[in-house]
Amino acid sequence: MKLSTFNSIIFSILLIFISFGIQSEESKSKNQSKSTQNLNSITNPPNDHLPIVNVGLDTYYTNSSIRFPEQSQPYVTQAIRTNEFSINHAVVNISKNSESYRYALGLHAGTYVQANYAMEPDQYRPLYQAWAGLALTKNLWIDLGIFPSHIGGETALSFQSFNYTRSLVAENSPYYETGARLAWSPLDDLKVSLYLLNGWQRIKETNLDKAIGTELQYNLNKNWLLNYSTFIGNEAENKEQRQTRYFNDLYLKGKFYDWWELYLIYDIGIQRKPLVSWVDNLITLESLQKDISKEAYSRWEGFAIQFYFHLNTYWKLGFRAEGFYDPNEILVKTYTNNGYSLESGSLNLDFLPNEMMKFRIEGKYNSAWDKIYRDQKNFGHDRENLLIFNFSFYI
Repeated sequence: MKLSTFNSIIFSILLIFISFGIQSEESKSKNQSKSTQNLNSITNPPNDHLPIVNVGLDTYYTNSSIRFPEQSQPYVTQAIRTNEFSINHAVVNISKNSESYRYALGLHAGTYVQANYAMEPDQYRPLYQAWAGLALTKNLWIDLGIFPSHIGGETALSFQSFNYTRSLVAENSPYYETGARLAWSPLDDLKVSLYLLNGWQRIKETNLDKAIGTELQYNLNKNWLLNYSTFIGNEAENKEQRQTRYFNDLYLKGKFYDWWELYLIYDIGIQRKPLVSWVDNLITLESLQKDISKEAYSRWEGFAIQFYFHLNTYWKLGFRAEGFYDPNEILVKTYTNNGYSLESGSLNLDFLPNEMMKFRIEGKYNSAWDKIYRDQKNFGHDRENLLIFNFSFYI
């Protein structure tokens, strides 16, 4: 299916669901349950008591139709180990939010940390978050440190997600970031944030530039949240030619009824290509003209549609359909004709014995445009089937 076709589909679905969701909410009775909370929220309600301590554990067993080298799935950070029981993410977090100051310090470990923090120095990898903030006015805060990303509505904590695995757009955008944040709430339903960051999911800086991020959150009504986030920054290493990245993230999250939740997200980014190296590439005038005539920017995009059905108090059903397209391999290297381009579908059944525990089983199907998956014998595959068993708790 062509990229432009998927663009039309996702925009049409987004408009339909926004329209239907708002109308549905207005027609519902006033005894609706509590409003939707933003999964990117990293503070608790203001309190003047002792700090709040949270502990979480996420364990799993993944079975894949492909026998990967060293039993590790490529291209993802969640539940990467195959055919073995493992810990995806263990978290201990302490936080405090008063009227004048707030902070959070979290430590973590697991295969998610090994995969997603591989490029960070050893001393930073155990940090899930580490930040502190002061109130400049009643509605204006400044925070400094390492905090969860402002991009997307999914976090590193699987307990908070509709599906156990994360969407492809979540796996290919930051889970964390480092820098300064200015957060302003001019209205009860509106929050605006400005970020000055080390880079795209960076703790240790890799160049002399700083990146800029923005976030606009608006509660359309009691149960619907619309979020728009951006990122602009140079992603080249020191002494390399500038490669500025421009990224946009738009998502809608909420529920039509108490038993039916929805999450829609669309991401698109472009990144400047390195300039032509005259020393390396100047062979003939014709070859130089071909290089100059190429587009100056590479583009990628992706979407996800997720439903979460509350069958009863104990049983939930999650569904996700998604696509991700990085033909120029800006984010993911596959060394194939169409790059990292694929569609995927997931279905999971959750059992919640109480509000702090989840037992999950998820089936996932990936369909790539090229044979991007390599098995132990180096044979290529363009299809992958996954069956994942998970137990997690968060208290």
